[in-house]
Amino acid sequence: MSDVRAEATAVLKRMDADAVEALLELLTAAPTLSERRGYFTVLTKMETGTDRIIHRLHHPDWFVVRNVAELCGELRLASAVRPLAEQAGHRDERVRRAVAGALCKIRSTDANEPLRQLLNDTEPMVRLEVAQGVDGKWARGLVMSIAVRLPEEGHADVLREMHLALGRVGTADAVKVLQAAAAPAKGLLGRKSAAARLAAIEGLALAGGPAAVGAMQDLLSDSDEAIRAAAQRGLSGG
Repeated sequence: MSDVRAEATAVLKRMDADAVEALLELLTAAPTLSERRGYFTVLTKMETGTDRIIHRLHHPDWFVVRNVAELCGELRLASAVRPLAEQAGHRDERVRRAVAGALCKIRSTDANEPLRQLLNDTEPMVRLEVAQGVDGKWARGLVMSIAVRLPEEGHADVLREMHLALGRVGTADAVKVLQAAAAPAKGLLGRKSAAARLAAIEGLALAGGPAAVGAMQDLLSDSDEAIRAAAQRGLSGG
């Protein structure tokens, strides 16, 4: 079966843009997930006709936009950033999640602005998609947006992933935000979530470098045993 699929893919690639259009129609009409995945896989191997893919981002059916957004992400189409950004406010959460994932996979600094919008989406799973996809220097422009969002974030999984995202970005500004988040609260009335502090330590461990190491070393004398243990794990790479 794999040989047959490889031969079929080779034929379709020779058909260029017309094959892309046909495959997009089949993807749209596919009744099962397995069929959709099959057409999706073939489309990721096409070398031309990407303009026809991007054009489908304005389709009226939400599931078509979702599928095409995911495809743009898999193909890492930099030319799709602007039309993807236009769907960042789509009425369907599933589309916004797909848009967030695609923009993160494309890894372009041009994606920062729509990702800022999606970081503040009303649905936590959309925000989580963004946080999970932030993973490198291309996203340095999102550091302050994440920092502003942290005190407002009420979903535990999203909050943790945002701290990890800062660690994966790893810039000096990101480390400063993590250092402040991991530090103990000041004053008698000061309070900090233990979970957020622990997540910040995980972020520091991911970031690495002298500043992050110094911040974790400072936490080895913290009054909270769990914080001390997390800092030790971060320093030992465990």
